[in-house]
Amino acid sequence: MSKSQKLTISAPIELFFAGSEDEQKAKRFRIKAYTGEVVDRWWGKLAIAVNGIQSKNNIPILLNHDSDQIVGYAESVSNLSDFRVEGKFLESTEEGKKVYAMAEEGFPWQASIGVRPLKTISVGEGTEMSVNGNMLTGPAEIWLESEVRETSFVPVGADGNTEAVTFAVEEIDQKPETKEKNMELTIEKLKSDFPDIHSAVTALAYADGANSERDRIQAVLAQELPGHQELIAKLAFDGKTSGPEAAVQVLKAENQLRANAAESLKAAPVKPVAAVAPAETKKPVTLKDRWDSDEALRDEFGNDFEVFEAFEAAQSNNLIKMRG
Repeated sequence: MSKSQKLTISAPIELFFAGSEDEQKAKRFRIKAYTGEVVDRWWGKLAIAVNGIQSKNNIPILLNHDSDQIVGYAESVSNLSDFRVEGKFLESTEEGKKVYAMAEEGFPWQASIGVRPLKTISVGEGTEMSVNGNMLTGPAEIWLESEVRETSFVPVGADGNTEAVTFAVEEIDQKPETKEKNMELTIEKLKSDFPDIHSAVTALAYADGANSERDRIQAVLAQELPGHQELIAKLAFDGKTSGPEAAVQVLKAENQLRANAAESLKAAPVKPVAAVAPAETKKPVTLKDRWDSDEALRDEFGNDFEVFEAFEAAQSNNLIKMRG
């Protein structure tokens, strides 16, 4: 949905007479309504594709957009490099005579053209697009197709720059008519009717796609788990699997790997290792052991163990010196 449902474009008018002498009484006007310039709005920028403006040749010319105050009618409109309206004043209405008479006296009438969007496109912040030969930078809105149904004379201040285009009252609350066809736009029509916009949109789409694919691959590779490198590489470059989806598949593969290992253990159980008795430890040899096992020792100390024990203690404490 467009941010604006209807705008009025105001521009200076030009009064002139028809060329032939018989037509001198035909009082006419010519309006250069829109030059195709990019216009600043409160929400961003706006541009209307000139070649997308639709209008009947004989639209009514009103006073202040009041359908009861008819000034004249348009006989032709054009939307080549800009949008123009040409027509004549009515002699049969008070408004027609009044507006023309005031213009002859120098009153600075301007023409206000009501424009309604039919097909629109939004331009993101920082994105550049070319419209009507002018560069537009987002945030912005482009009216690819629009409709002019009437033009009015309005008593606004004259614009010294006849090429300038100003936007007047914005009727935000007005609901669009049911026949509005917002965004009924095919790629083929965009490419043929608005090639500059198609090129910009295509370049933007490629850039967004490349960034998205890079982020997807990085998210998949982040799920790396030992033993599953081949699966992760396959998912990273299949062009569709996201990071969370890859995590699910890797976890599933890991669970299957563990289940297979458990089944293998059940099919070929490992034989238990026989227990080995601990090696016997030798008890230390005591003085009593030496005494009991050595008959010559007992004879030397007259079979008195206490004397032998006292001798050993004195020798250990270096109280006895042996001579050879």
